[in-house]
Amino acid sequence: IKNLVFIELNESELDRAEDLSDRYGILLDVAKSLVLCKKLRAKKFITGAELPEEIEDRFEGTRVIAVEDELRQMGL
Repeated sequence: IKNLVFIELNESELDRAEDLSDRYGILLDVAKSLVLCKKLRAKKFITGAELPEEIEDRFEGTRVIAVEDELRQMGL
């Protein structure tokens, strides 16, 4: 694999993920992934987790998409 880069969340980003997890009742790993998406300015976050609609408002610029919806859109 070429150009492999590891990116870690700093303490404040981890605190933000924990806050999201507590506030919205989502898994901490999913919250960390959302914070990482924001950090990397990702355009799309595809997840199998159930997320409340308020999450989408907090991550402007990153579309949160359910796996089922993405597969359906791809015709699978």
